[in-house]
Amino acid sequence: MGRIVSFYVDPNNAQRLYLGTRTGGFWKSLVGGATWAGGSTDFLAACGVNSISVSPTNPDSVLINVNNSQNHTTHGVHRSVDGGNTWVLSNFNPTNLGWGGLGSNRQIYKIKHHPTIPNLIFIGTNEGLYRSDNNLTSWTVPLAADDFTDIDFHPTNPNIVYAYAKNTANVVYVSTDAGLTFTTVSIPGSSGGVGTVAVSSFCPNCVYYMSNNGLWKSTNSGASFALVSNPGQSDAGFAVSDVDDSKMTCGYVDAFASSDGGLNFNQVTYWSLGNTNGAGSGH
Repeated sequence: MGRIVSFYVDPNNAQRLYLGTRTGGFWKSLVGGATWAGGSTDFLAACGVNSISVSPTNPDSVLINVNNSQNHTTHGVHRSVDGGNTWVLSNFNPTNLGWGGLGSNRQIYKIKHHPTIPNLIFIGTNEGLYRSDNNLTSWTVPLAADDFTDIDFHPTNPNIVYAYAKNTANVVYVSTDAGLTFTTVSIPGSSGGVGTVAVSSFCPNCVYYMSNNGLWKSTNSGASFALVSNPGQSDAGFAVSDVDDSKMTCGYVDAFASSDGGLNFNQVTYWSLGNTNGAGSGH
């Protein structure tokens, strides 16, 4: 089924898991991963599912981006109302957006439901950041002309939204009006490229920015950032614990973990041991 590129764990039922894969579509488990069911996306226009977002009030209401696994061209956001058993194309699709058909190379990087405001959804694309307050019936574009690859939300203030665009150096975007408008906050030393923003319920006013240029932390809801450390690892993924923000994980091929707030990171997975080309690397 290809590599796993997106996932969801139901915060109210850890037995419910959803996976999106690069070449194998959408998979689900209702038994904590002991068994998996797939195939519901096999006959859609493409076989990649790179982003999953689930309604915070209904785990059966799922949005996925269906894309070409080779060039990542989107075939539109698809919606399920039965936990991923069946799918329909949503209004947010290349035809309605004027993005053309195959080969137009428009990409969707991230779909995010707002955690507390009903029907508010953000979509990060290579045409900008889109905002819908009516469950994708229609939308606006508060930020255009960049590749928006990550979106996150203040844990307790519903009006604060964070976003990141990979082609604009030294900047995290911060909104204080639920995404209607954004301001830019400088991160000295950052140079664009792959990056991630993350929050933790343990420290609601903290927001983290991680890239291969370092880990940066804000303690004032994104008003300013300070350098924590420079692990030197490419950031294809980054997460901070919701119960203890001294614990965080980042990585690309291998994963690195910190237990001291990001001051130090230790390698915790190994894709290969010595010259084994991956064989025996299961620790």
